[in-house]
Amino acid sequence: MKILVTGGTGFVGSHTARALLAAGHHVRLLVRSPEKARRVFEALGMERPECARGDVTDAGSIETALSGCDGVFHAAALVALDAGRARAVERTNYAGTRNVIGLAHGRGLEHIVHVSSTAALFDPQEGTIGPDSEPTALAGSVYSRSKARTEIWIRALQRRGAAVSVSYPGGVLGPNAPTVTDVHQALLLQLRMLLLTEGGANFVDVRDLAAIHAALFARSPEAERWIVGGPFIAWADLADLLEDLTGRRIPRVRAPGGLLRTLGRVGDVVKRVVPFGFPLTYEAMVTATRWPGVDSTRTRIELGVGFRDLRGTLEDTLRWLWTERHLTTAQAGRLARPAG
Repeated sequence: MKILVTGGTGFVGSHTARALLAAGHHVRLLVRSPEKARRVFEALGMERPECARGDVTDAGSIETALSGCDGVFHAAALVALDAGRARAVERTNYAGTRNVIGLAHGRGLEHIVHVSSTAALFDPQEGTIGPDSEPTALAGSVYSRSKARTEIWIRALQRRGAAVSVSYPGGVLGPNAPTVTDVHQALLLQLRMLLLTEGGANFVDVRDLAAIHAALFARSPEAERWIVGGPFIAWADLADLLEDLTGRRIPRVRAPGGLLRTLGRVGDVVKRVVPFGFPLTYEAMVTATRWPGVDSTRTRIELGVGFRDLRGTLEDTLRWLWTERHLTTAQAGRLARPAG
């Protein structure tokens, strides 16, 4: 099968492209920069796949890139919470998805896979997140609004008979990222100090996520939703695991969830005047303190792809961060040496 991949120079997209190639598919990347694609895939130890120059916001370039393709894997997205980037976020995440998925469906392509996020389904008033959870726009950030709006459009398309499969990953970790992602950045902060509060997180290894995406292209095309949350871990247990892996003590600060959520509201106000990179937002604090966990049972059973142990994922991730000098030798501790 010939598959057009968007977001192929990103973390999830590049690993999925590699998994699709390993499964015997032909991959064409929709990219703004073929040179960047070359660097990304060389870092993965492989030649750059075929490239079509274009952008998800440009319908003409998508039409050209779709020529001769049998399927589409859509992972391109812009993650930004800054209100000043609202227009760019909306154009990429909502309008871009309508371009890619809509044009692919219009051409009669049956195999269409779209990457969303478990965060798009998170409602602190509801329980465990599953494939039937409804899209929400927690706290109204520009990013969550764009993802929720996209979800509503995708589900309407599915109800009209479009065989679009949607994956909902949790926090994606793993080695060999083209750039340090927000989840990697959060891990780097937690190695310096970990807030102990209620809640926790689901993490999925990017290699497992890529294998699941490849498995979706081996199925008969249907309108389906797949939760890919990976293992859940409480914050205190994550601190214990990071200390065990690195052999060093990580400072811990206990903070009630209510206090963190209040600080998040303050952070939202301050960010309107003085933008800063630290993820102190109400949305982030609600997610951190009230995350209910996800149910990936159907994904694991029906697709036959398991989730590797979080310990191994964290070990590989931390070694890679140290190798790429995003992590100091002191912070990496006993992991500050090549694997093996």
